Amino acid sequence: MTARALAAAAALALALGAGPSQAEPVRVLLILPGAADPVAASLLDELVALGIIVEVEVSTQGDLPALARARSARAALRVDRARRAVEIWDAGSASVIRVAARPEERGGEAAGLALRAVELLRGRLIDVPSPSGAAPAAAAPSGAAPAAAAPSGAAPAAAAPSGAAPASAAPSGAAPAPAPPTPPKALAPEASRAAGASRTGGADAAPGRRASIGLHAGPSIMLHPGSAISPEGAAAAGARWRFTDRLDAEVIAVIPIVPATIDAQIGRARISTAMVGVGASIGLIDPQLPIAMRAGAGAGAGFLNYYGQSWTGDARGRDGTAAYVLPFARWDIGWQVHPILTLRAEALSGIAAPRPVIRLLGRSDVPFGRPLLAFNLVLEAGLR
Repeated sequence: MTARALAAAAALALALGAGPSQAEPVRVLLILPGAADPVAASLLDELVALGIIVEVEVSTQGDLPALARARSARAALRVDRARRAVEIWDAGSASVIRVAARPEERGGEAAGLALRAVELLRGRLIDVPSPSGAAPAAAAPSGAAPAAAAPSGAAPAAAAPSGAAPASAAPSGAAPAPAPPTPPKALAPEASRAAGASRTGGADAAPGRRASIGLHAGPSIMLHPGSAISPEGAAAAGARWRFTDRLDAEVIAVIPIVPATIDAQIGRARISTAMVGVGASIGLIDPQLPIAMRAGAGAGAGFLNYYGQSWTGDARGRDGTAAYVLPFARWDIGWQVHPILTLRAEALSGIAAPRPVIRLLGRSDVPFGRPLLAFNLVLEAGLR
């Protein structure tokens, strides 16, 4: 009996040792929102450290399960463009799970979010059954008799092929060993809430997602098509609140630097324009892309400062300030050059009301702001 027990134990150990080496390597699809993303870099490091084969795609759109199946991947992860969440799908999931960043993960957000996503994925991949459908021999419950105690006429359970039924090796009078219960899959609190929202038809399962805030500044040039006013140099600055992936609110300001001029035979007028306005814009293309395009509208309050200079003694220049209201439409296109930096080109077109008019002797009246065009090139830095 001792020799048979030792032989059965050795065969069992050999089968368990050979199982992992013969298993097919796990392939995972990782979809990045763009280059130099810290969450994606941390995810890649964690997955490679686990010995998982990772296929990387940049800004791939579409259904996550369909993308994974098309590339023969056991699972797929996609990083949200705002780097506040990671979407996960594996072969055992009925829906996509979303793991969101926690409020306290501001400093180490990338590493903490990536680690929790990989830990969740690893736990789910372990629970996916093997293609043969046979439970490992080592997973037998504690109440089952060990293989070494089988009668001499019975073949060791470890030596049976994976497709064979265990009951054929046991004597006719012996009851078959009960199948080991399947352990439940553990989900993180964020993931379980996301899965529940997906089942109920929720469009976005991210819990407590906050609006991002960004500050921008850069040079601006102001034009008055169809008038005798020369271009004006200015600086543009402002703040942007992103409420959703497609809806923004913005405060903008234009500060004069190089005044515009209007020339006449008897003198010259210099004008400087300042404006403060608020508006909203809507995204026009997929928010997962590193390039963003938006259109919107708003209104602002402007101030026209003028200063007249006479070439002769027959006329006298005047100076002063005129106020106006400027309803405007705006359009911009931006490129995310860094996870927290976006380079954006903006175009703004507005109509000043009531219409300021500049009068110079020797020429017709010059209307201001009909229309007023501003072109800005700004760099935006995200705060969160």
